[in-house]
Amino acid sequence: MKNNLTAIITMFVLMNTTGQELKMNITGLDRLIDSLPSVGFPMVRVIITKDGKTVYTRSSGFADADKTRRPTADDLYRIYSVSKVCTCTAAMQLVEQGKLGLYDDVAKYIPAFGDMKIQDRNGIRRAENSMKIWHLFTMTGGMDYDLASDGIKRVLAANPHAGTVELCTAMAEKPLFFEPGTRYKYSLCHDVLAAVVEIVSGERFADYCQNHIFEPLGMKDTTFHPTKEQEKRICSLYSFHNWDGTSAERKNV
Repeated sequence: MKNNLTAIITMFVLMNTTGQELKMNITGLDRLIDSLPSVGFPMVRVIITKDGKTVYTRSSGFADADKTRRPTADDLYRIYSVSKVCTCTAAMQLVEQGKLGLYDDVAKYIPAFGDMKIQDRNGIRRAENSMKIWHLFTMTGGMDYDLASDGIKRVLAANPHAGTVELCTAMAEKPLFFEPGTRYKYSLCHDVLAAVVEIVSGERFADYCQNHIFEPLGMKDTTFHPTKEQEKRICSLYSFHNWDGTSAERKNV
């Protein structure tokens, strides 16, 4: 549904854009956005920009589970995997500075990735290909998205506040699904890339992003560590128990 929604909104914009002037059929787009809460979306806020200027905004639904607060321009959102854009930007900055190579072995920075195993239908065997930095960028490293692996659980049991490098070192204990560079699989590759950023830069990943991406771009409300004031502006999270739009249970998380 999310991908379909993005495609529909994009279609409204592209079909009505000619030359340098943005022309939009906002009636149809308004109707679409207003209808989304009736099919299970608790809240929707759409912002369209062109040439750095906001040309369209519209919201529907509520920003809290109790349906007391409408969305506003001051609301903050958890961006989850959108942070992968920040990770890749941070790593590419280091590539541009000559501090990191796309064809470097990951093991150059995290030695635990130097002796990887692969688990397939025939059992566990030693990997023939070394994992490269570009494999992390493209998620072709052979990893999975198991946040409850034995290695991660062991590290967190010993230290609930374990850092990025320590956790990613533990990830290397789990066999890969395929030879690095041969296939794509959405995975923890970008987490390992963040650990590489920490090692190369000497800064914690959150600090690196703050100092070299967010602050230079004036992104004052983008952070890994929101202030008390920012926390008040974060929209609610929802847990859905069905998607038919008729009796979906919503609870603040």
